[in-house]
Amino acid sequence: MDVNTTVPERRVKLEKYEWSNMWWDEPEMEGRRVLLVGDSITNGYSPALKKIMPPDIYIDKYVTSRALDNPSFLKELTYVLTQGKYEVIHFNNGLHGALDKELFKKCYEEVIKYLLSLEDSPKIIISGTTPVVVTDKPNEYMPFNEKSIERDSVAKEIAEKYGLMYENLYSLVDGIEGIRAHDPFHYNEKGCEILANAVCKNLKKVLNI
Repeated sequence: MDVNTTVPERRVKLEKYEWSNMWWDEPEMEGRRVLLVGDSITNGYSPALKKIMPPDIYIDKYVTSRALDNPSFLKELTYVLTQGKYEVIHFNNGLHGALDKELFKKCYEEVIKYLLSLEDSPKIIISGTTPVVVTDKPNEYMPFNEKSIERDSVAKEIAEKYGLMYENLYSLVDGIEGIRAHDPFHYNEKGCEILANAVCKNLKKVLNI
């Protein structure tokens, strides 16, 4: 698949800061590997996830602020995928970018089809978005939360269309006190543990552990 074909012919709106983090867990070790694809939410709970997953499962990650319409997203993801053979890809995207619903759905589906076309045929878990709340008020929502809910519904729809596992993280953490960092998006240690436990459970199910 040409990684440039999924990018709409328009200027991509960038954020004030764009970042990416690629991480390989003991890359010279042979064994079963999982790839986490996500953003700072995924990056936040990944250390807690590593602690509770079986030690013989290696967890790599590509976490980024890049939205799905950014040409760099698929190029970077493709590079990561050339560096290892993955049994499961855990995919979460939806809290970045200025895409409307139709463009988000188009880009999201094209990325999932790309992952499904991989030669090694990894299993795919589609993970939904999380709530965007007023700082220190988990029951009050920022305007962007409407987009988070909208994108979560897209993720669920595409998972159902392609017969993939859909992971509902939104309902898991919605409205819970004491699990938030002091900003609208992120989670403290307790919140990251809640998210990691849910992801761990689903990864073990797909890995038949």
